[in-house]
Amino acid sequence: MRHKWIAIVLFLTLMLPSKITLSAVDPTDLKQVSGHTDFKLFVPHYNKQHWKLEIKDPSPIDTSNPITLVRLHYFDPAGHDLWFRIEQHSAYDYNLKKTQISVDMSGTRDNKLDEYEEEFKFDDSGEAISINGVIARYTPGHNHSAGGHLRWIQDETYIDIDSSRLSKYDMIELAKTMQPTKNR
Repeated sequence: MRHKWIAIVLFLTLMLPSKITLSAVDPTDLKQVSGHTDFKLFVPHYNKQHWKLEIKDPSPIDTSNPITLVRLHYFDPAGHDLWFRIEQHSAYDYNLKKTQISVDMSGTRDNKLDEYEEEFKFDDSGEAISINGVIARYTPGHNHSAGGHLRWIQDETYIDIDSSRLSKYDMIELAKTMQPTKNR
């Protein structure tokens, strides 16, 4: 029985990350995106474990109009498992694009898809946490053992880190390293 516990502890020690580091992303893509946003784009600089970065939005990158929303996804080094997402947009004068689906369970009417916009409002629910002198809000994930949402406004940019794998501590440490890209 003792060997079984040692094996479990060893497995968890090797499999669960305690620290985060970001690998280099194609600097041309990130530079192109950051140079065309209508807000200041922030990226983490937390160097403790390697991650693969994917620019989820905008996709494809279109610089003919200002970029109003950026979603960065960070995966394990192999690119298989999503560890955290960072969403950013202007904290002010930003409209969220929403979709409402109405499903007729009786089958007598057609299902309906309505798209609309709603003015962004910062959600100030959750635990208040200081990130570099700014008050952020943390809400735990569903299982309360790892992850959740950490969101704040910094230099008129709304930043939301979302993870189901990182601990609250790691999310806060990651947030503290967020710095504006050099293009802004």
